[in-house]
Order: sequence, then structure tokens, then C-alpha cells
Amino acid sequence: MVEVRLRGVSKRFGTTLALKEVDLTVPDGSITVVVGPSGCGKTTMLRIIAGLEIPDSGKVLFDGRDVTGLPPRDRNVGMVFQDLALFPHLTVLDNVAFGLIARGYEEDEAKRVAISLIRLLKLEGLERRYPHQLSGGQRQRVALARALAPNPSVLLLDEPFGALDARLRERLLWEVRRLHSERKFTAIHVTHDQAEALAIADRLAIMKDGRIIREGPSEEVVRDPRSEFAARFLGANVLRLEKVDNSKYRIGNQVLNLQSEEEEVLLAFYPEEVEPSDEGLEGEVKAISFSRLGYRLIVDVEGVEVELLWKGRPSQKVRFRPTNPMLI
Repeated sequence: MVEVRLRGVSKRFGTTLALKEVDLTVPDGSITVVVGPSGCGKTTMLRIIAGLEIPDSGKVLFDGRDVTGLPPRDRNVGMVFQDLALFPHLTVLDNVAFGLIARGYEEDEAKRVAISLIRLLKLEGLERRYPHQLSGGQRQRVALARALAPNPSVLLLDEPFGALDARLRERLLWEVRRLHSERKFTAIHVTHDQAEALAIADRLAIMKDGRIIREGPSEEVVRDPRSEFAARFLGANVLRLEKVDNSKYRIGNQVLNLQSEEEEVLLAFYPEEVEPSDEGLEGEVKAISFSRLGYRLIVDVEGVEVELLWKGRPSQKVRFRPTNPMLI
């Protein structure tokens, strides 16, 4: 396990500045998830950590050692890509053993290690199959086994589960969690899916336009996103408060007492953190869908659409109170 640090890392492709002085600390032994919209720079950052790209400026440090100029083979990093990149002409066993043989392992030893990982990832009986003979989930497990075979200090995951159905994706995320507990490595996972991020992360880093705008323990980031972009990306509703005076702000039919000198204050809350209230905010229900957790509503509040999770079937109008509001 190693601690990974990025210090002032920037990268330009032609006229596009993909990364802008990125600072990031990934504690050793943690699973850190970097989340952000497509094109925000998260995959470029991962490739720089792997050594597949060289930054224009800044440093990559492993346990304080500058590895910025080292090639991938000298970093002891495993990587699982979105497209998997399994060798189509090799069997499952040979795919998993490939990296070990390339590093100079004897073939028998490489296959012994590969077989142990195949068992760990519940792929027994598939050793002699080729990638085209496997399901999507099985191919993901093979790619994961191949990345873990050389016992990397750092495992990098580049949205490898994005093409899978929700149930299978959830199972594989738990698989990564289990493997992390058993084999002890530092992991960095990038995704645009906030639900996937929250399912696996010890720490969260939120990216926007080539910069990390918020990072920290996942529970802390969720409870205190600190910006409208971060709050919305994590799935929160955001409502703008209208200032009445230095201690009062209006939102819809409610006046809130807040000690703030800011002209603009945002109220953020998650869909599941609301309860019915006769004295709460009033909104008109625009759409309803059913889930096992309750009814998901789209509600118009003073011209702003918010999403709510409602336990009982609602009428056309609802009144609600956020139970854990966040001020931004």
C-alpha cells in the first residue's frame, strides 16, 4: 500500500487544458473515488497516476517519492479500463497470468498465482474459456484478477462497470470492497455515477473543468458539499433563498431565521431527507414514479423542480420540511 499525492498537476492537449493544477491526496489503504461529469479530466488524471501520460507541470508522489517520470512498469500499479482490453486470443488463465510472465515469473508460478485469483473471484471452471465466451460480469472479473495478479500497491479503476446492469454493477462494487479488505491495496476509482461512488468510497473527490473542487471522507463531503455544483452532482436539491434582512431569508411560503451577511444563500437537501409538514414548503406534484423505497416525486416549488422521496402516495400538492438542510 502506498499514499498517492498529486501536487500542482496540469495537462494540456492542444488548446484544451484537461487538468489545472490538481492537488489530491489518496491515503494509503483507502478507496478514493473521483467523481465528475464526462470530460472533467478524471480519466486523464488516472492515466497520469498510472504513467500512461506525463503531466506538463506538477508532480506525482508515491509515499513521498517522485514517480512523475517513471514508466508504468516501474510504478507497481494495476489498472482496469472501461473497455477491459482483455487479450482475445488468450484463455482466462493466460489473461490473468500474462502480467506475471511479462515481469519474469516462471510460467508455473504465474499460473499458480493466477489460479488462486480465479478462485478468489469465483471464476472456477472458466479457466480455459476465451473472452468472447464469457458474460460481461465474468469479463470484468477476469480484468480485475489480471490487474491484481502482480500484487499492485495501487489499483486504478477507470469506470470499468459502466456498461453493466445495475444489479451486476452493485455486486462487482461489493467484490472490489471484499478484495480490498483481503488484499490491502490503495485504490482510486473514477466514475460519473454518484450512486456508484457512494457505494464504494472511503474518500470522495469531486472534479469540475479539470480541477478538484471538493475532497475528503465520503460522509463529510456528502454532508458538507460546499458548492452548488458539488451538491447538485451528489443528487441534492438546491433552492435559492431570498434575503429579507440580515437575519431573515424567504423561500416560497416560509421565512427562515439565519445569521448571515451573504446576499445569496442556497438551501440544499437530499430527496430522501424530507418529511410531511403542515407548516412546510408547498409544491405542486408534476410527476410520480414508484420504487421499493417509496414514491419518487418531481415537485414544483416556486418555479424550481425538486426531487422528493415520499413514503405514502401523495396528492396533487404536498407540504414538506427538509430534515437535514445544508446551507451553501
